[in-house]
Amino acid sequence: MEALNAYQFERHAGAKTKHPNNHINFENGKTIYAAVQELKNTPQEMLFEAIQNVTGSPINLKNFGIWKASYQAATRELQRIYGKDEMIIPS
Repeated sequence: MEALNAYQFERHAGAKTKHPNNHINFENGKTIYAAVQELKNTPQEMLFEAIQNVTGSPINLKNFGIWKASYQAATRELQRIYGKDEMIIPS
């Protein structure tokens, strides 16, 4: 299985729009764009639950764990490079 970004997905489907996130819907009918707009001001510690509420779909825990580990590693690397003691690494 290959992961596609939104533009590649729409191109594969034959669409020619330049705004694919407005045309790809979750099972509950919300577009990716609408979901991002709802989530963009959500505090980080509430994102896990908020994503499920906004999209109407459960989170794939395996992929979420992989993403979270990658995010934490990137945050640690930024701390190392820039010496930002005030950066918070989520647990």
